[in-house]
Amino acid sequence: MLSSGKQIVLLVLVLLTGTGIWLGGFDISSGITSGVAKVSTPGSQASAYRHQRTVQYSISIRNPTNSLFEGVELFAHAPVRLTSVQQCCERLVTSHPYTLESDHLGNQLMRFHIEKLAPYASEIVSIRADMRLAEEAQTGKGVSLPDYLGEERYVQVNDPVVRERAEALLVRGDPVASAKNVHEWVAKNVTDSGYNQSARGALYALQNQRGDCTESMHLFMALSRASDVPSRGIAGYVYDRNAVLSPREYHNWAEFYDGDAWRIADPHRKVFMKNENHYIAMQIMTEDDPEGAGSAQYWVNTEGLEVRMN
Repeated sequence: MLSSGKQIVLLVLVLLTGTGIWLGGFDISSGITSGVAKVSTPGSQASAYRHQRTVQYSISIRNPTNSLFEGVELFAHAPVRLTSVQQCCERLVTSHPYTLESDHLGNQLMRFHIEKLAPYASEIVSIRADMRLAEEAQTGKGVSLPDYLGEERYVQVNDPVVRERAEALLVRGDPVASAKNVHEWVAKNVTDSGYNQSARGALYALQNQRGDCTESMHLFMALSRASDVPSRGIAGYVYDRNAVLSPREYHNWAEFYDGDAWRIADPHRKVFMKNENHYIAMQIMTEDDPEGAGSAQYWVNTEGLEVRMN
C-alpha cells in the first residue's frame, strides 16, 4: 500500500519497430493503474502548435448476462495524431493499459484488454488527451496522403448531376475560390433534416437538398472533387476550450487542400476557413468506413455486451 502523498510512476513507452504500435505504460498511484503515453515533439512543430487543449471522455462496457466474459477488447479512437491545426498527443492518460495503433493518415486507435467481465458487471474506461493546436493552418502538415479526388460509396463524384452542379461552381485555377463557392452553395441549399443514423450520401443531399452534417460533408466533398479540389471527411467535435466530450456533440465536417494545407469547410455550421483550431479531429475518414460517417468511435470484439460513450 502506498503512503499518502507518495506516488510511484512507472512509464513504459515501447515502439514496436515497423508495426506502428505503441504500448502505453502505467501510472500507479494509491493502487490505481492507468495507461500513459507521451509523444515527443520536434521544436519547430511545438512552436507552431502552441495552444494547449485537453479533452476527456469515457466509455462504459456492461455485461447484461449471467455469463462470464473473458478476453474482452475495447477499441476507441484517440484524436488524430497530426493535422494542419492539431497535434496529439502531448500526453495520453487512460484508466486502463492500452496499445495504440496508427495508420498512414494519423488515425490513432487504442486497444484496451479487459481480462474478465463478470456477470452483470460494468467497466468504465476513461481517456484524457492533452493536445496542442495551432493558431493557423500549418503548411505541409498531414499532406502525405492519397489523392482525394476519386469516387467513394457516399461521394458520387462521377454522377452527371454532381458534375453539372460542380461545373457551375468551379473557378479554374483557384482551389480556394472553388471550395468557397461549393461551401456557400451547400450551406445555403441543404436544409438540416436532423440527425439520421445512416449516411445517405452526396447525391441524396443534392437531389433532395436536405440532410444532416454527414450529407453536407459528403456533398461538399463530391462537388469539390468534381471541381478538382482534393477533399476529405472528418469526424470529431467542435469546442473552443477544454472539454468533456459528449456523444451528442459528435460532428462531421470536411477539409479541402488549398495547395499548401488542409483547410476546414463545415457547410452544416456555415464555417469556412475560420476558427479552425476549434475543430478536434477524431478520425480522418476512409473509404473503408462502412457507414461513411466515422460512426465507429468505439466498439468491442465480443457480441452480447453493451457499450456506450458516457
